[in-house]
Amino acid sequence: MDEASGDLTLINTMSSEGAGPAHMSLDRTGKFALVANYAGGTIAVLPIEADGRLGAAVDVHRDTDSLGKKLATDAPRGSFAISGHDKPHAHMIAPDPTNKFVLATDLAQDRIYVYRFDATTGKLTATEGSGFASLPSGNGPRHFAFHPNGHWLYLVEEEASVVAFFHFDPATGALEQKQSLSILPAGFAGTSFASEIVVSPDGRFLYSANRLHDTIALCAIGADGGLRLVGETSTLGDYPRHCGIDPTGNFLLVCNQKSDAIVTFRRNKVTGLLSATGEYETVGTPGILVFA
Repeated sequence: MDEASGDLTLINTMSSEGAGPAHMSLDRTGKFALVANYAGGTIAVLPIEADGRLGAAVDVHRDTDSLGKKLATDAPRGSFAISGHDKPHAHMIAPDPTNKFVLATDLAQDRIYVYRFDATTGKLTATEGSGFASLPSGNGPRHFAFHPNGHWLYLVEEEASVVAFFHFDPATGALEQKQSLSILPAGFAGTSFASEIVVSPDGRFLYSANRLHDTIALCAIGADGGLRLVGETSTLGDYPRHCGIDPTGNFLLVCNQKSDAIVTFRRNKVTGLLSATGEYETVGTPGILVFA
């Protein structure tokens, strides 16, 4: 990446060891790339060489059986949010803040897996017990975000438009669910697919995108980590697949996939509320944004 212009030059490509890679992150050392293959139902760890080149996967895990039901247990009344429970679908993979564990969601299995991570070899091993936490059948766990304190984890469930709050033990990797909260307005009926989840840098607010409802839900985070739904803001576009907070914490940007635009909102750091800036950037079917 050219630091002055931002232009990119291809170095190499490497197999993700599964069909349809949907999410990638780096471990905390920057030496390994972690990949979730949605269509293939696999996760993989690829080494990153000193020059940035990707090496062949050093570990691959495949999810099998234990599929959830087609309609989410916690779906809104009248929902037709039915997708992805035909076979295992790994959806997100990322390390915990200590880099001792790697967590991965499988939407079809309604599970979030926790693996011990060897930052020297890149190998993943199952944690004690079942090695995963289960979500209600059909809810479809998608993406997750850690609170800055490293002990609280928030997980968005795609087909139910629900956020689950967990206590995470950084010593053992154990997850204990404490709360489940709808991120749709009270009385909502119909179909919505939740997509992204973001915790503010100060740890006081949580934002989550709802596709079809086309809103960003705002939740306040309490002193005990519990969530309170404050309200929602229109994304001013169609099908918000991703949202992210800029490095200053002043702005939240939304990828409206089906209206081909990235929309910028100003974020009130005191109240957490969003207000449109009027800034639109036209991009064909934007799916994700990452700040360098």
